[in-house]
Amino acid sequence: MNAHEAHETHEHMEHAEHAGHGEGGHGEGGHGEGGHGAGHKHPSRGKLIAILISVLAASLAVVETAGNGANSKSIRENILASDTWNFFQARNIRATALSGSADTLEKGLLPNLPADQKPLVEKVVTDMRGKINKWNSNTAPSKAYPMGDGSNELMKAAHVHECYRDYALEQFHNYEFGSAALQLAIVMASASAVTGVGALAIVSGTLGAVGVSFGLAGWKSPELLMGLLFGQSKEEEEESNECVKVEAEYVEATERAAEHEHAAGGHAAAGEHAAPAEHAAPAEHAAPAEHAAMSDHAAMTEHSAPATAPVTTPAATPAGH
Repeated sequence: MNAHEAHETHEHMEHAEHAGHGEGGHGEGGHGEGGHGAGHKHPSRGKLIAILISVLAASLAVVETAGNGANSKSIRENILASDTWNFFQARNIRATALSGSADTLEKGLLPNLPADQKPLVEKVVTDMRGKINKWNSNTAPSKAYPMGDGSNELMKAAHVHECYRDYALEQFHNYEFGSAALQLAIVMASASAVTGVGALAIVSGTLGAVGVSFGLAGWKSPELLMGLLFGQSKEEEEESNECVKVEAEYVEATERAAEHEHAAGGHAAAGEHAAPAEHAAPAEHAAPAEHAAMSDHAAMTEHSAPATAPVTTPAATPAGH
């Protein structure tokens, strides 16, 4: 081996040594996993971004599920509000028609009737007025209508369902904003993992915090962030206060209806237990009457039977006589 070949061999060895040192000692950002990084046991940036993406994806799943629930609730409350308004209109139509008939009887027919027929018509008019008053206001609670099924109570119940619908829609909008922010955060984190740009990871964390904030606001106070972003007019604030008031009345009416239904169920159960004893007593009293009737029937049969004389069969005449 001459001096030239030895020099080339020495250069190749130095190049390989530098290459190995670059991969092991200073490869991954100056202190890689092979040289100095393995001794410190610090998680790599890729692992941190993977954890960030996992947390963002889990948060996105929770926010999306909550948003779907809020959307379903808003649809359900809108249907209930529509049904209640339809019932309210039907009650108003019937009350208006019956009121017109009562006015016709009272002002058109009643003055021209004879004195002996007026009480009957007056009773009919009074009954009609009573039905109209009941349709206008009836606070008797029921399971379907806790506040009552009069027109006034139906109007309040429909307003309550509209408030519940609007609240669920505000929740849904918060969840939608939160979902959008979390999706963008996942995209930024993925881009940071691919390109190695740390600023994208910071943007991803910021968007994730914004998305989680919208999700928490939708859960606890949906009007808070939406009011800060878009503002709230005086009319909306008054409507919100009115909703709080009627919702409190509706909750109280629902509790009273539940107590009334529970009490009615208790009375019904007590009646069922007492019923066999009540039915057994008449049976005991009925038994002697039944025997007495049978005895009377036997006595009548005995007295009504005609007396029959004994039938004597003549003896056979002997043949010789």
